[in-house]
Amino acid sequence: GSFGSFLYGFLLRLTGAVGLHHTIYPMFWYTALGGTAEVAGKTVVGAQNIFFAQLADPNHHGLFTYGTRFFAGRFATM
Repeated sequence: GSFGSFLYGFLLRLTGAVGLHHTIYPMFWYTALGGTAEVAGKTVVGAQNIFFAQLADPNHHGLFTYGTRFFAGRFATM
């Protein structure tokens, strides 16, 4: 939820100064911190895994937009 988004942004900014921001992404992209969803009858864990599972499912309509908040947001600091 909102706390997860705050935690993600906070940790990204905290570790970005020393170049360790890449250690934060996998925690949200591939674990339960990024969310869980049922796609095509299977439980999928992690924001990026859910996103790609939904893209691969021909019966799915829409996208996992709630989890994609972990994919962007660095544009202001680049």
